[in-house]
Amino acid sequence: LPEIVKSYYPWINVIPEHIPDNAITERVAVAYATDSCPDILYDTYSRIAPAVSGGLAVDLTDVYEANKDVFIAEPQDGVKDGKHYYLPVYADAPYCVQVNMDLAEELGVADLLPAEEEPWSYEEFLTLCRAVKAADPNIYPISLFGGSQSSDGWDFSMFLGSGARFLNDDKTASIVNQPGNREKIIEVLELYQTLAEEKLIPDGAAAMTAGDCGAMFRAGQLLMCAGAYNGIPGLYHQMEDGNCIEMNAVGRLQPSPNGEMVTTASYGTGGLAVYDSNGKAEAAKLVVDALMKDQAWRQAVISTAGVSPVTVDVIAEYETPELTQMMAFATEVFNTYGDSSWGILDPFWTDTRSVFFPLKQDLFTGNITPEEFVEQWEPLMTDAIANYNAG
Repeated sequence: LPEIVKSYYPWINVIPEHIPDNAITERVAVAYATDSCPDILYDTYSRIAPAVSGGLAVDLTDVYEANKDVFIAEPQDGVKDGKHYYLPVYADAPYCVQVNMDLAEELGVADLLPAEEEPWSYEEFLTLCRAVKAADPNIYPISLFGGSQSSDGWDFSMFLGSGARFLNDDKTASIVNQPGNREKIIEVLELYQTLAEEKLIPDGAAAMTAGDCGAMFRAGQLLMCAGAYNGIPGLYHQMEDGNCIEMNAVGRLQPSPNGEMVTTASYGTGGLAVYDSNGKAEAAKLVVDALMKDQAWRQAVISTAGVSPVTVDVIAEYETPELTQMMAFATEVFNTYGDSSWGILDPFWTDTRSVFFPLKQDLFTGNITPEEFVEQWEPLMTDAIANYNAG
């Protein structure tokens, strides 16, 4: 990226810093609270949204106007009072279960997995998990996590797939404990509870992070990883770099209560925002301009990250026909069943994570029941939203 920017603006030096997934939510929240933002943040819009609503993000309308012909449609994320405070680079991929098919064959459980485009039920999912444990007690079927306040989209995708809603119409209060939502959320939590009680997930899930789970999957200790389709092309690149065992990595739909196609969570888009905490906003805007102009960089993002394009000059293409076909299916699922209206794009969402994850930890350790989870969750979530809006 630094070299690409220099090809357009030779006097600009870009120093990238990668923030690990389990640290980024806290880092960004602290940066917003203390006005110590980076010059540029390249991230999902869910973490950029508070800066747009809070007046921390710099107006990028002139950058958008200079590059608007490259977009498939005018971006909607990051627009406030008709101005663009964020520019997308890619659109989301749906959540899924990533599967090591070589390990499934080795354990003799491959026939219990659904076909690529087939939905499956909780019962079918549990049948597979139990078969994995019976075949090799040293291999965990899947791992869940409660130790990092990020990557909650997988959980909320499960809740959405059960038919639940989380917020009232004006998004000022939680409705997770209301009839019509309560029982659906409890059904998902009971699935989690079963996985923990039967030791179908590793002990210590309460303290594990999404990164920990990914590392176990890449090391061949898990059959499945709770993730998204966009992570699968990345796995193949990590294999090339020696950071993942060789495997035939594929995606399967998240299980649903009755084995039907259901809504999947979306976090909308990922892209770029500029801040002026360090007085370098004008240079940072030129960096965004360079990346909007550079087709090769945006093509590389789409092809390596497994996400969908938002610009007209790139296409999703991958190393093998099988991977290209799978990602095309993922895009179809996203376009048909993806939903980003459930709260993830609202500026208060980061604050709600601070009450969700402690409850998740208590569930995994057996300190609360699924019923107690939702009873406690509703007022805590409502208070978190109210406190954010008050602040």
